[in-house]
Amino acid sequence: MPLVHWPAAPRQGDRVGVAALSGWAPPERVDRGLAALRSLGFEPVPAPNLGRRDGPFAGSDEERLEGFHRLAADPDVRAIFFLRGGHGVLRLLDRIDWELLATTPRAYVGYSDLTPLLLEVTRRTGQVTFHGPMVAVEMARGLGQAEEESLLGALRGAAERRESPGPMRSRAGRPRDACWAAV
Repeated sequence: MPLVHWPAAPRQGDRVGVAALSGWAPPERVDRGLAALRSLGFEPVPAPNLGRRDGPFAGSDEERLEGFHRLAADPDVRAIFFLRGGHGVLRLLDRIDWELLATTPRAYVGYSDLTPLLLEVTRRTGQVTFHGPMVAVEMARGLGQAEEESLLGALRGAAERRESPGPMRSRAGRPRDACWAAV
């Protein structure tokens, strides 16, 4: 495995991709998530398949893969956030262009079925990846201040240890941590 390195942090005004390798999301949640990225100071660049639906997926396997590769090929896209999880990435994992991803290091942010992709990005390219909020899920519901600070701090590489603000409660009443982890 190559040495692991932190990708350059996206800055205010930077373009960030929004890829949909998994499930489809309703347009209102997509719109709220894109607005949340804008409120964080980023210019979201949606993958072409974001508005597509093929059963539970955001388009066909080919459309999802092409949308992701298009974002990965754009050198001006400083990070790629994922729309949502579910399932579908494992159908595409063996078709990811790993050389393309290694060519332009950037932050990749997601979780759920994106976890195998994030781990493979780290294993194959040595880039740190981020277990963090999905655009049509957490960002669409609205990130709390501690979540925003934690996400932006992680992207900047702020690995400093701080006193936790304490557990927060999810809508279901379960505790949830404000910090997003880097892989």
